[in-house]
Amino acid sequence: MLRKSGAKRIQTWFYDEDPNGIKVSEVPNTTIQAVFIPRNSLKDLKGESEVEKPGIYFLFGEDKEAYIGEAEVGYERLRQHASPSTGKSFWDVAVLIVSNASQDQLDKVDVKYLEHISYLASMRSGTYDINQTVPTKPFVREFRRDDLTDIFNVIKVLLGGLGFSIFADASNGIEYENEAVQSGDIPKDIPKIEAEQAIEKVVQVETQLSKDIKSVIVEDVLYCKRRDAYATGKYVSDGFLVYKGALLASEQQLEGAKLKRQQDHINTFLGNGVLEIKDGRYVLVQDQVFSSISAAAVFVTQRRSSGTSEWKDKNGITARNIIEQMLSAETK
Repeated sequence: MLRKSGAKRIQTWFYDEDPNGIKVSEVPNTTIQAVFIPRNSLKDLKGESEVEKPGIYFLFGEDKEAYIGEAEVGYERLRQHASPSTGKSFWDVAVLIVSNASQDQLDKVDVKYLEHISYLASMRSGTYDINQTVPTKPFVREFRRDDLTDIFNVIKVLLGGLGFSIFADASNGIEYENEAVQSGDIPKDIPKIEAEQAIEKVVQVETQLSKDIKSVIVEDVLYCKRRDAYATGKYVSDGFLVYKGALLASEQQLEGAKLKRQQDHINTFLGNGVLEIKDGRYVLVQDQVFSSISAAAVFVTQRRSSGTSEWKDKNGITARNIIEQMLSAETK
């Protein structure tokens, strides 16, 4: 058998005869397990003890989309996310991380801390599109933080074994991060923004420029011009605002889940009066907030887009470069 130093062994139990169905994986002699749950099989787990515990969960969809959350009762939270009316439409597989030992259960603080550092590590990796706000970091005593760091490293192995490279090295998309997240802290050389500053000027910008999450101030109006699309917008506290008057690209270039989501957005906005058809083109007639700058770019250009590359200031400088310049200035 081919082996290398530090290799990990994963044991997997299948819920039924379908290898692509529900399964439970764990690394021997560790205290957690990963429950792989296809969305259409979630109902089969109702009442199962493994999913009635506190845990951290990952939702995965097509086009490398993911969401990270935590819950006191894993099954109930996943059931909410699977609701046709109020749930999240993008995902088709969930992985729930819970304890496998009666003596070392994860509590609410544990899973919130794991959610926080998992989010930071996934953004540092950059292999998945994570469209959500930065989870709050709870206070955790140092001795427990060391335990949770070990647990996080096991989570990386389990998710990788299940085929989800959410913590993979962004340079090649395969290797695990060589440097484990020790505390989840934003680097100490980045000054914190005081809460007294106007909230509309303070946003959490998710940037892979230095593979970190930074708090920066972005005040300028930004412009998105691609093919025959045109829009203006700016960062706001709960996402990215696109101003009314935005003209969507006339040609649709999306596929799969992104195409369905775009069509859902268009139908919803037409229905509630946010969007209208003028001279055969979709035009925003009301300001609209999107979950992220990339989500706004995709909606306007109707193609796969990196928001920080598509949106530029009046001088043609990309949002990515603006943020990089601001972060560099903060560290000097």
